[in-house]
Amino acid sequence: MKRLTAVLLAVVFVLGISVYVFAQNPEGTKSSMSVEQRKEKMITLIDERIKMLQEAKTCIEAAKTREDFRACKKNFREERRELREEMRERRGMKERRMNKPS
Repeated sequence: MKRLTAVLLAVVFVLGISVYVFAQNPEGTKSSMSVEQRKEKMITLIDERIKMLQEAKTCIEAAKTREDFRACKKNFREERRELREEMRERRGMKERRMNKPS
């Protein structure tokens, strides 16, 4: 009984230390990007969205006819769809890297 208790305490101790070390080691986490890198990447994505929205706004403001307006909407939808597909591909690549056997 004492041996089982000692083994269980040792296992709990090792698990506790490994969790602590894992939490302290950014290379051991799923994403090894620094906060600054993540901020830069997010700001780039936001800038792309802002640019796309600004172009759509300019197009709609310049539209003179119903056909012009429809063309602006169609173009905006296509750009949004492309951006969504690009994001899905990025996520898919990330998921594949995370699920990749070592």
